Amino acid sequence: MKKNILLGLSIALLTMAGISAQYVHKAHDVQRIRHGIRTGELNRTEVRELRRENKKIMIAKQRASADGKITRKEARRISKMERKLDRTIYSQKHDCQRACRR
Repeated sequence: MKKNILLGLSIALLTMAGISAQYVHKAHDVQRIRHGIRTGELNRTEVRELRRENKKIMIAKQRASADGKITRKEARRISKMERKLDRTIYSQKHDCQRACRR
């Protein structure tokens, strides 16, 4: 509970401080992955895959902003990657491989 409150406050402070939204999105994804690990909804293979995708997104953001400006095309590509990661996290957490007991 305390971690969620602290994470929420840190996200709010980063947003108010003008820090780019890319880091806020990453923090939220990391929180979702950690929650999946803690509850047993994600197994090791899924966690490894999700972290790899998250790292690819961060590398794409760094490359896009290397010249000082992110073009619309680059922003759309990164946004598409983030949406795909969000969908993958959701589907992996709800696929009943570990946590669901039948």
